[in-house]
Amino acid sequence: MFIESSKARGNHYCYVKKYVPIERMKYRETLYSLGKIENALKELEAWENDLDHVPETVLSEGITHKQIKIWRMKLNDKLHKMEGGHSVNKSKIII
Repeated sequence: MFIESSKARGNHYCYVKKYVPIERMKYRETLYSLGKIENALKELEAWENDLDHVPETVLSEGITHKQIKIWRMKLNDKLHKMEGGHSVNKSKIII
């Protein structure tokens, strides 16, 4: 599982995704939409505090507390870089 951030209409939106192999290719299946990057951080913080907040589709994939913490820290770093004026204009950022 991973988080993918896509830029649309001037905002970065985050999705929890997983790779699904289909005939020699890997397809990215969206498990859950976290919304804008600011909302994604709040939601990941809630997940980190209590796994009961994690949606069943994500929980069933075997997510761990450690993985959630790593995602939140990396996403927080990306947000600080964006706020600091650094270029993070890639259409997709995978964590």
